[in-house]
Amino acid sequence: AGRGIFSKRLMSGAPDAKTMSPLNVYAMDSLMALGFTVPMALLLDGPTMLLESSRVSLAANKSLIMYLLAVSGLSYYAYNAIAFKLLAKLDVVSHAVGNLGKRIFVIGFAVVAFNTPMTWRAVIGSAMAIAGSGLYSYVKAMGGPKPMQPPPQSR
Repeated sequence: AGRGIFSKRLMSGAPDAKTMSPLNVYAMDSLMALGFTVPMALLLDGPTMLLESSRVSLAANKSLIMYLLAVSGLSYYAYNAIAFKLLAKLDVVSHAVGNLGKRIFVIGFAVVAFNTPMTWRAVIGSAMAIAGSGLYSYVKAMGGPKPMQPPPQSR
């Protein structure tokens, strides 16, 4: 949600400021994420990758690992490119509700397709998410309080 808010600010900008296109914002977001992720990955996983067993496993599965990394990267890029294009057209809250709908779909799909058991905690959390999304949609459809119009000036 925070990323969406700051990205929307960069795309809409202040009246006198330069704005960035959705794809430029996504590119900068990805580069910053890479800058934070690579040092942490090297720090946490680097020593394990130097072990002989890890090197043997990587060498034996090199083509499968490269294929899975490519598919994962392209899927993630496509998802984020679409999300930033939508963010440019929607307000931040509507985008967040759409994201919530996607998460509800993923949870439901996982429960049905993979026969994942739902704990009471997960059921309550999912119900709260669905109720919050429904309440937002209802309030937005009702239009909320109308701003007061100044009375017409008589001449």
